Amino acid sequence: MLKKDNFFKNYFIHSSKYYNNIKKTKKVFKSFLVDLKNFKIPLLESYEKNYKYEFSKATVEKFSKYKNIVVIGMGGSILGTKSIYSFLKKSIKKEVFFFDNLDLNLNLKYRKIKNLKNSCFIVASKSGKTIETIINLGTIFSKNLLKNKLIIIAEPTDNALMVIANKYNAEVIQHKEFISGRYSVLSETGMFPAALMGLNLMKFKNLKSLIKNKNLEQNIDDYDQARHAIFPVPKEGQSKQDLFGTASFYGWSEHVSRQLAIPERANFRAFLLEHGFNLR
Repeated sequence: MLKKDNFFKNYFIHSSKYYNNIKKTKKVFKSFLVDLKNFKIPLLESYEKNYKYEFSKATVEKFSKYKNIVVIGMGGSILGTKSIYSFLKKSIKKEVFFFDNLDLNLNLKYRKIKNLKNSCFIVASKSGKTIETIINLGTIFSKNLLKNKLIIIAEPTDNALMVIANKYNAEVIQHKEFISGRYSVLSETGMFPAALMGLNLMKFKNLKSLIKNKNLEQNIDDYDQARHAIFPVPKEGQSKQDLFGTASFYGWSEHVSRQLAIPERANFRAFLLEHGFNLR
């Protein structure tokens, strides 16, 4: 968990500015809880059973015939799918291959995939501009091999992946603008691959029971431990060490806490000012 001294080390803890902002933080958080209770937060729509996907059953059926699934992406655009496959691999009959980093041996690893011709290819990037994803796609790209087998998941804007999709008549699945990559696992980014794996998407949608779950804290800790056993993060890979130091155990919840602690959105400053925060 975050340590108060680390989080506020550059703040005058006993100043009136500090206490005023604490009060306003509590007010904003309470407002968030009200919106959460009433399900008015767009991001959380993807957690609901009635969430409307940007892909149809026909699209799932079209690509379900392939024995292999090749997924290309970076960070949150691929880690959710990777986690699903890692946890449920024993119940999935297909082989799923992930290319989520720049690798000099990528082409060699790619060519070792058995039944390559019996594969479909999912390329995920919210912006459609992630350079590593585009490079990896370019490395393995074959017009003949990818014909009628390529799926692009990205925002439908003027970006590189949309250009590729239009040029080669790829299947396009819209990435919702209000869902960022790191929170996209229960949206199209994670659920379309999960559907191709033959998994029941409804079983992933348990937001209401999650909120009411009295064992939520223990469940988060259990998930931290399970995820750490599969994807341990080395000390040098811990986020924002200049602000929060190095944790002896760096789980998923620690990582998310650090990410949310620092504003990274262009409109976040305006949001705080609108709610009365003094940023000077």
